[in-house]
Amino acid sequence: MVTHPVLPGTDDHLARFLDEVFSALPRCDQRRWAGAYLHGLLTVRGRKSLRNLAGSVSASSTASQCLQQFISASTWEWAPLRLAVARYAQKSAAVEAWTVATAAIPKRGEQSVGVRRRFVPELGRTLNCQSAVGLFLATEAGSVPVDWRLRLDGPWALDAGRRRRARLPEHARPQPVWADVLEMTAQLSAQLLPAPVVADLRVVAASEQLVAGLADQELDFLVEISPDQEVLPRPGRHTSPRALPRATGAATLARRTRDGIRPPGQAAHLPRSVPGTYGEQLVPCPVLVTLPRVPAALRMWAQWQPGRVRPARVWLTNLTHARPQTVARLIRHAGDRAAVAALEEDFGLLDFEGRSYPGWHHHMTMVSAACAYRSLQGRSALAATA
Repeated sequence: MVTHPVLPGTDDHLARFLDEVFSALPRCDQRRWAGAYLHGLLTVRGRKSLRNLAGSVSASSTASQCLQQFISASTWEWAPLRLAVARYAQKSAAVEAWTVATAAIPKRGEQSVGVRRRFVPELGRTLNCQSAVGLFLATEAGSVPVDWRLRLDGPWALDAGRRRRARLPEHARPQPVWADVLEMTAQLSAQLLPAPVVADLRVVAASEQLVAGLADQELDFLVEISPDQEVLPRPGRHTSPRALPRATGAATLARRTRDGIRPPGQAAHLPRSVPGTYGEQLVPCPVLVTLPRVPAALRMWAQWQPGRVRPARVWLTNLTHARPQTVARLIRHAGDRAAVAALEEDFGLLDFEGRSYPGWHHHMTMVSAACAYRSLQGRSALAATA
């Protein structure tokens, strides 16, 4: 076990967390300043600037410079620390799903890595911002971010000068969100016991590519699709091949199969814990479906608002025998906007002051570690004694 310097007010549980998560850092000075940065993220109120973080652990005027060196200039690898956070979360609380969420990080100027003007759907307006996609472990104690990808579109794809100044490695190139998600799930599933992957259209618009990739990775999933997405019905015991067209839109199929064809008791009202869905009913399509380029058998679920003739949302899952209550619990995690809001308000997601690509990833790793500790505080010890 690696011994870390004891920070002011550090209890035994925090010391164990520091040992477990930061032991992958190769140098003792890196482990020391990782602990200091985490301490600041957990204790400083308001803006978590380097000066404020440094002031939480030291009165020295050089402390903020040391923290800046640790975050922006040091060469430590962030992947091992993120994996340690994920392992800590998995052993501390039951993981119900892996979820995907996006974060828009407003910035001034054009020099911060990845920054450009973008339309942010969640806010309904255009911002000068960084855009990131994160992979979260949704647990009974809250959602914990365990990996991140920064969007590098627009001028960051080809502008050699910008890329050099931001210390962008050659492999960091723009790719669609669904490809970022598949890259993260593939890396995580090689190290942890998998859980169902949940993603909605607010995050991943190209659901067909995501479904195909998750099926190739042999992961369970629940993915929102467009109501206009073409699906291919697979006739079952409740229908004949002549009763359904060869291919049809998801909303059309959901409407045709909603009344009189589904087995009794297979629909459910979404729980109040799913925001904005009061009174909505979750109804399965009795016919298994496929997508044009995804041969796997899938179950389609539609959310119906009272009195509407078109479903509000449509979902596809390879958990073909899942009960409505199971699907509703997974939908509750879709998007994880509350988790992103907590990172913004409590853990300094928006407060990175540097401009480099390594610095951004270092900061996001520390934000993830702080969130994991606060969300799962005390649960690791309980799990070890259970």
